[in-house]
Amino acid sequence: STPNVTLNRTICNGNAYFFKGANRTTTGTYIDTIKDNNGCDSILTLNLTVKPNSNPTISISTASSTTICPTASVTFNASITNGGPNPIYQWRRNASIVGSNSQTLVLNNLNNNDSIYCILTADDSCAIPKVLASNKIGFTVSTNRKHTVVITSNPATTTFCSGTSIQFTA
Repeated sequence: STPNVTLNRTICNGNAYFFKGANRTTTGTYIDTIKDNNGCDSILTLNLTVKPNSNPTISISTASSTTICPTASVTFNASITNGGPNPIYQWRRNASIVGSNSQTLVLNNLNNNDSIYCILTADDSCAIPKVLASNKIGFTVSTNRKHTVVITSNPATTTFCSGTSIQFTA
């Protein structure tokens, strides 16, 4: 009996799989007959699938204003396409890594002129490019200001009778 061996292989568009003396670059079934040392035939079948290349994208956003108070909590969300089943998120504040491998980042210690962005590593074998950076979101942190409010009354007295109209001005 002739032994049969089947190979199922997947490559990305633009790559090749060497089989039966040639580089194969298109989806299809290829068959080769090989003689072993005893002169017996073996049939080798290649089922080749060529996947299209994907073009991953990443964009980050926040519902917060980009002018914030010190210690304000800001939530960032990453939206991606073609990232594959298990993309890797690496959040950056300026050039430093912050947060964890998550589609969402929450920071509450932003400084003036901080720039937040995210690096995506796509988990798709045919992604081009595999690693890319999102847009950057910059922040202005307003300084703490003490405000004084003075309230005066008209008439300008501290004792009022019941039923007396008083107008307050701040």
